[in-house]
Amino acid sequence: MLRRKALDKLKYWKENLAPHYAALLEGARRVGKSTIAEEFARENYRSYIKVDFANINTDLLSAFEDIANQDFFFLKLQTVTGTTRTPCSATCTNRTPRWEMPSTAS
Repeated sequence: MLRRKALDKLKYWKENLAPHYAALLEGARRVGKSTIAEEFARENYRSYIKVDFANINTDLLSAFEDIANQDFFFLKLQTVTGTTRTPCSATCTNRTPRWEMPSTAS
């Protein structure tokens, strides 16, 4: 039940808040925050990049040195991770981000 509630809240965030606000999953260690985030990303986006700051390498960490230019930031993330961002479909609205791709942190 808690899993479903968390996924419902993330879906609400995506539909109503994502273009303007980040989602924060907080809770005790080892309760499934990363699992929920990854499941949500798999079910709701065509592509995503998982960033585990506990086990990050220097190449990936360097992508976070300058995030002022989001296009350049995501290009660096794609290059380092080998993941390609998938553009929104024609059904995107002005409330939907230009790119459907959340970064999830473990």
